[in-house]
Amino acid sequence: MNRMNPYWPAALLLAVLVVSMWASPAQAGDPWADLLSASDANGDGAIQQNEAPPRKGISTAFAGIDTDKDGSIGKEEYEEFIFNATYRGGIVAGKVAEFVTNSTRDVMVNYGAGPSKNLRAKDLKVPEPYGTRGIFVAVKPADLDLYKSLLTEPYRFPAEPTVTYILLNYGSYYEGMVMLKADCPDGAETWVVLSMPVHDRLMLVMGHSWGFPKYVADEVKLTKTSAVVTYEGEVQYSLTLTPGGWDDESSAIEPEGGAYGVNNMAVFHPTPDGPKPIRFTYGTVSTQEQKKGMVKIEVNPKAPWAGLIPNGTVAPGMWQRFVGVTDASIIKVKS
Repeated sequence: MNRMNPYWPAALLLAVLVVSMWASPAQAGDPWADLLSASDANGDGAIQQNEAPPRKGISTAFAGIDTDKDGSIGKEEYEEFIFNATYRGGIVAGKVAEFVTNSTRDVMVNYGAGPSKNLRAKDLKVPEPYGTRGIFVAVKPADLDLYKSLLTEPYRFPAEPTVTYILLNYGSYYEGMVMLKADCPDGAETWVVLSMPVHDRLMLVMGHSWGFPKYVADEVKLTKTSAVVTYEGEVQYSLTLTPGGWDDESSAIEPEGGAYGVNNMAVFHPTPDGPKPIRFTYGTVSTQEQKKGMVKIEVNPKAPWAGLIPNGTVAPGMWQRFVGVTDASIIKVKS
């Protein structure tokens, strides 16, 4: 029997991404035209530094994208940037796929590059616009039966069940998360991802190749006090932060050293032999900015996880910006 090459997810990913980015407008829209429509304030047919949107990584990578150094990004430069990002994503996906199907390896560090020789210090200071930023909140579930039903083996019900609701800006894209705390068979804690909205198909396809339950939202809005995800014309969930500290410090939950599970996520990675449980970790984070407050959580009642907490629950949370300071690892979860 001929077995499928373990690199197939990367090949499929790259093919789908390239097709999606270069398809005709009738099939996939025109990314360059969309960018100009949203960001070309002076109407000159190019993107200046002060027009570059942070959500697509253009602002922070502007100097590298502007290859002719004329102070603006044109259509060809933008398309080359998108293609290179797609190619790199495919390479990383291929390395992860090979690791997951390799029975002799249980841990992959820094996507195959190995341990870092010089780790960042915990007190590292990084200026804007760098780092991961967003609104975070964690609460105890009201419906434990629903909580248990949403966990799939080998992920198990933990001693302290907790739900996190998050919306992030990674600098290059937006991503939301609804996650459940769970235990692995070896006793390690992790966070099972229930829902992960993103803002474009590039992140959708890359995420699916790794096993993340992503979907493309109609709109993702994030400020320091508000996070809103809209899908098929309806708000899926929203987080409204009222700054001013926490009403009751003793009730506040700050999982995973304040990263709220973003640094320790569990998924099922697709393989030719069926999905395999793995978790993505990057350990300690260094907080750069933080604004604590009370967060109101509103959830679309149609969501399968909507009943985990009463709609309109208010809990201690925060807006924050942080960076990872330890190695990233992918760990196989053994049954």
